[in-house]
Amino acid sequence: MKKISKRCIKKAVMVIASCLCMVPTYRGYAAGEYIKANEYLEVSLESDTKSLNYGNFSIKAVLGNEDNISDNDKDLLYSNFNSSITMIKINGEVKYFGAGEDIAPISYDSENERFIHAQMFGEVKVTQILQFTKGFADGKKDMIKVEYVLENMGEERVIAGVKVMLDIMLSRDDKGEILIARRHIMGEYELSEEELENEDYWMVRSVKSEETREEQIQGYGKLEGVDRPDNIKFVNWDNVYIEGFEYEIQPAELIEDSAVLYSWEEKELNKNVIRTVNMYYGVKNEERAIKDNGNTENNNSNENTAEIRPEVTKPNQPLEEEMQKPSTNETSERQPEGGIGKELLTGDTAKVIILVISITLSSMLIVILLRKNKTKSGERK
Repeated sequence: MKKISKRCIKKAVMVIASCLCMVPTYRGYAAGEYIKANEYLEVSLESDTKSLNYGNFSIKAVLGNEDNISDNDKDLLYSNFNSSITMIKINGEVKYFGAGEDIAPISYDSENERFIHAQMFGEVKVTQILQFTKGFADGKKDMIKVEYVLENMGEERVIAGVKVMLDIMLSRDDKGEILIARRHIMGEYELSEEELENEDYWMVRSVKSEETREEQIQGYGKLEGVDRPDNIKFVNWDNVYIEGFEYEIQPAELIEDSAVLYSWEEKELNKNVIRTVNMYYGVKNEERAIKDNGNTENNNSNENTAEIRPEVTKPNQPLEEEMQKPSTNETSERQPEGGIGKELLTGDTAKVIILVISITLSSMLIVILLRKNKTKSGERK
């Protein structure tokens, strides 16, 4: 019963919450999203202040890895609800970014290719910055730098910490395979101090199967040259969503709904003191050398983990509607495509329909779960 109810949270509870707030649910239909893209990646940011996901973000590949067409226009984070979340703990009280008081509307700095969103949580100013940046190859902005700047604007000392959970989603694969130094992580896992110090990145890749008929899609978290967190945990998304800031990993529990939890522990912030934390996520392209014949080749073509083949697992997410790639290499704004269906879905009528359908489906789900629980209870008797 516990597992069934937990796995339904993302698909049921968040749908109800979004609909009750009258927020369009799916990307491509949402009028309340900011979307920016460059040649490699796309970032979407929930801009509807009525949404429970206000301020949350998702990341999608556009060109992605230049040598892998399978990741073109595919999700790298779960995007239906922008369910990657940021938690800030201030003087023992946990806050969620997006639920604070806006200092100014969300803005996009075109010159530096970054979203900026600042909120007040009591006397602490927290600024979220999402910036297109270089990953492993010079000249290729194929990663997103996720940065939070905390500043104590009050007179009294505060104690503050930050945790960011990335909700991994590679195309239709909500599970994926997590690898550290070519080692496949099966259950919930926390990086050791040695791994944090010595590893350059962690990787998650989709599971190739007959159902998806896709090549592997790979997402990378860069560790080299960043403000390293105090710890990184690979977890089930729903476990952290339920238990929040204080969640401790359960190594015996297999990862079925992949998420990565970055933690910067609580530290003192005196008046006007600023603390900055950041992380990188995106794809990994290689440096290319010019050969004598004018063609190019990868400098590091041996970087390949495909030989590690754990047991194939079927993906557990439906295919989302795909959006077209931008035709320019410059960062550009992506607008939802037109069409009668999409126009209707953004209207008041669609909101009511979505609300009714969601409540009906959720009620049916609750009845089914209660019946299963009742059946199990009867069997135990």
